[in-house]
Amino acid sequence: MPQARHGPRPWLTLAAASGALGLSVLDETIVGAALPTIRSELDLSAAAAHWVVNAYLLTLACLVAIGGRLGDVLGHRRLFVLGAAVFACASVVAALSGNGSFLIGARALQGVGTALMFPAALAMVTRAYPPERRGVAFGVQTTVAAVFMAGGPFLGGLLTEALNWRWIFWINPLPVLVLVVAAIVAGEPEETENAAAAPGSAGPLDLPGVATLTVGLTALVVALMQSDDWGWTAFGTQTLLALGIVSLVAFFRVEARVAAPIFQLGLFRARAFNGGNLVFFVFQASKMITFVFVVQYLQAVPGLPPVAAGAMVATAILPTLVTSVLAGHAADRFGSRLPLLAGLVLNGGALILAGIVMQQGDYKAIAWILPAWGATLPFLAVTSRRALMSAAPAELRGQAGGANLTIQMLGGTMGIALASTLLASGGGYGTLFIATGAVTLGTVAGAWSLIR
Repeated sequence: MPQARHGPRPWLTLAAASGALGLSVLDETIVGAALPTIRSELDLSAAAAHWVVNAYLLTLACLVAIGGRLGDVLGHRRLFVLGAAVFACASVVAALSGNGSFLIGARALQGVGTALMFPAALAMVTRAYPPERRGVAFGVQTTVAAVFMAGGPFLGGLLTEALNWRWIFWINPLPVLVLVVAAIVAGEPEETENAAAAPGSAGPLDLPGVATLTVGLTALVVALMQSDDWGWTAFGTQTLLALGIVSLVAFFRVEARVAAPIFQLGLFRARAFNGGNLVFFVFQASKMITFVFVVQYLQAVPGLPPVAAGAMVATAILPTLVTSVLAGHAADRFGSRLPLLAGLVLNGGALILAGIVMQQGDYKAIAWILPAWGATLPFLAVTSRRALMSAAPAELRGQAGGANLTIQMLGGTMGIALASTLLASGGGYGTLFIATGAVTLGTVAGAWSLIR
């Protein structure tokens, strides 16, 4: 089997891929701070304003596995450039939008671009670095993503106040152009970009798989995102949940039979691939819950202004500048399992402690719990991604990255939906974070048994 060639400038590949990942997660969080101004200026209803955020997440969750499949067929660098171009063009449309429909459509198109770009970026980094150096490379990616995600709310508020809300989209095109140039300069020749052709890695796109996956994920995500407004027992919610489940069952049946599936079901025979995705699902759910609901708690209970609340949450990311590199080195030296288990225990413990101090009304303690919690994040993300990507055959890493991001996005979506439901039922912020920490600790058993 032909071996992947590690190019002479892997650092440039890493820079391009990390920057793309950073912009992808920035656009998850930057809109929130600008949303009240957007709603007022464009005269949006509450539901329409909600979809300015959700349209991006929904299309990303639905299409990212398809992006991974296309990367294996067309070449990861080529798809990275295409996805970046779509993302940049969509950002321009969003910045120029004169009404809510155009803005929501542009946000959905941004999700399409990210769905093409993100799994290609993961595969490019995996190809650029040998196995013994991938932990550090993924650590750099995780640090960049964490900084951009944490900075999103603060940057969104700053741009909205200093300029106007349209600048949260205008800031995207120029960095995207730089990333595309870097990827082209660092890229391998197209004929060596995919290490080998695997069964199902060539051939026509699996249209029945695309249809059933898109319908299934769309139905489930819409049901979860709208459950607060409609109620879990509402006819619309129940119908969409049923449609989503039936469509996803049909998707897996299709994938088991077609010659060129969106992603090989054989990927899920690897224990480490399953274990890494399990951790990523819980990791993303708990991370989104923390970033979204700690800010709400700090504004609703002690009454901190939005800027102060956002700044306090941003401190959670500062330790990752160091611990991302440490997590990568630890994974390369000891393997993924031990650093991951330690990270899960400490992460879950910090969330439970945060819930306890919230119940006691000691909001100032959050200021030191958040950095302690944030320090553990790379030990979950770096190690689990290293485990699952290394478990995938070289020729299927684009599909592996797409499947991983699909599961990750669904984890965040489900986490937000369930957290909103718990709070609406009167559970309280303290109960929410104790429950989130308990679920994180419960993941230790799965990680122990699946990841070696």
